[in-house]
Amino acid sequence: MGKLSYVIAMAALGLATNAFAVNVADVYQVAVIQLQVDDAGSGSGTLAAAARVRPGGETGVQLDDYAEDPIKLVNVKRTGS
Repeated sequence: MGKLSYVIAMAALGLATNAFAVNVADVYQVAVIQLQVDDAGSGSGTLAAAARVRPGGETGVQLDDYAEDPIKLVNVKRTGS
């Protein structure tokens, strides 16, 4: 099954600098990458470029993504140790 990993950047990615984007960035303050990599080092994942994380949901953590769907990451490869 492999390993599930999360990476959280402390800023939203790729938002324009207009007034609308500034308001979005106030609410959706982080970027979240979810990666599923198998024992052989191959996998896939998703990227929420503008998201917020808050308590809630089935696992106790609710991820709200500004986009309707997260960006799909394909052909993810683990390198190094």
